[in-house]
Amino acid sequence: MKPKMIEEALLNATLQVLKKELFDKVDSQVQNVLGFEHEFEEMTSELEILQSYFGDVDRHKEKSKTLESASTKLRELIYRIDDLVSDCQNRVEYEKTRNSYLSAISLRGMYFRCQVGKKLAEINRDIVRMRQTLDTILPMISLCKSDEAGSSGVGSSWGRVRWTSDIIDESQTVGLAEDTKTLKSWILPFNGSLQLIAIVGMGGVGKTTLTQKIYNDRDVCSRFDVKIWVCKSTFGELEIMKSILEQLIKGNHGSDRNVLLKRIHEALSNKKYLIVMDDVWSIDDGWWKRILDGLPKTEKQSSCIIVTSRNEDVVKRMGVEEEQIHRPKLLSEEEGWLLFCKVAFASSKGKCKDIELEHVGQDILKKCCGLPIAIKTIGGLLSSKYQLYSVWKEVCEDLPHILANESKSHDSLMATLQLSYDELPLQQKQCILCFAIYPEDYEIKVDQLANWWIGEGFIHKKGTKTPRKMALEMFIRIDKSRPC
Repeated sequence: MKPKMIEEALLNATLQVLKKELFDKVDSQVQNVLGFEHEFEEMTSELEILQSYFGDVDRHKEKSKTLESASTKLRELIYRIDDLVSDCQNRVEYEKTRNSYLSAISLRGMYFRCQVGKKLAEINRDIVRMRQTLDTILPMISLCKSDEAGSSGVGSSWGRVRWTSDIIDESQTVGLAEDTKTLKSWILPFNGSLQLIAIVGMGGVGKTTLTQKIYNDRDVCSRFDVKIWVCKSTFGELEIMKSILEQLIKGNHGSDRNVLLKRIHEALSNKKYLIVMDDVWSIDDGWWKRILDGLPKTEKQSSCIIVTSRNEDVVKRMGVEEEQIHRPKLLSEEEGWLLFCKVAFASSKGKCKDIELEHVGQDILKKCCGLPIAIKTIGGLLSSKYQLYSVWKEVCEDLPHILANESKSHDSLMATLQLSYDELPLQQKQCILCFAIYPEDYEIKVDQLANWWIGEGFIHKKGTKTPRKMALEMFIRIDKSRPC
């Protein structure tokens, strides 16, 4: 995991704990024992405002030294708040074990309260200054956002947009025969009004490639009158409607959603249509229901919508039944080596002619865990380097670091994993980060990690479920999302 991701998530974890747990303790314990009710309330209120700034400042900090400096100072300020609240909690716990009144009026107790008062006043002054600074750089943030929107047609999370099309590169396609056969067995014999199918899996596992394969399949093409491809991560609701209509009827259709949806309905009426919604992350704003309700659905049409997503909960909320969810498998060793050779030895038509390179190549392949995007990324990297055993061996030994720094492309391995990581619930981010301290292939004791999560406040009791039960469920969710 890249240092930036770790640093960012650690800060988010701090914010989360301060908001949901530490401030609760401040309200119920620290204020009553130590005083400073007004100062703590002011700090809490101001921190809420600062948190609204942080995401924008941090995601654009690489574009401006001013934003980078503001991000650094904001982090330092939040860490100071975290330290202060922790010190106060520890003092409260100490005074619980003794006579609270005598402890409070002791020299040490009075000195502690004096120091807390000074630190609180100083922190609150710095928070106000920080907010004033952030107010002055808001136009800079707005400009960065405008640049993102201008480059993609719509603003996107963290300024990254992943654009896809229905065009497939067959030369770099491996191991899709069984997946294609399964999906065709669902699509071709269907005899109903509208079929919803989902392809779900982690980033880079090949969801889009598989969908492209189906979309361009001869039997599937002959099955439908109309085919439409939409990359959801690139478009908002209005752009989705325009894209669908543009693929049906050329021309300028305006921006009235009701008019657009009516025209889409008319254009698709009495037609068997296939619509692909690629890379769906969320339906929280209701866009999916509005568009789905506007599509024609009759028994004689037997139309189909294919959704791809990294989030299984999202596709189920979209109405896809469990038996219509396909989860692509990782590549086998044989398939992985075939794909690796296609990319790494493209100049020799996918043939490895050096036995030493083949041996180290196989070692590299094992570290890719059958994930297609990892295999393509490292294969492409090695194809551009000297095909010498010493060079490949060096790459094999330092593979994680090389992959993290090699490519800034939106379709690179690290960019793909970053997108998946960004969309995880904050609690899951916090727990995943704990793995970063362990060496590669290290055996981790479940009890040890569960106790760590609970002790850090990442895992809480929920209803009748104990913290330990919640921790075990978190293990299951993390295990399902890992590549190998």
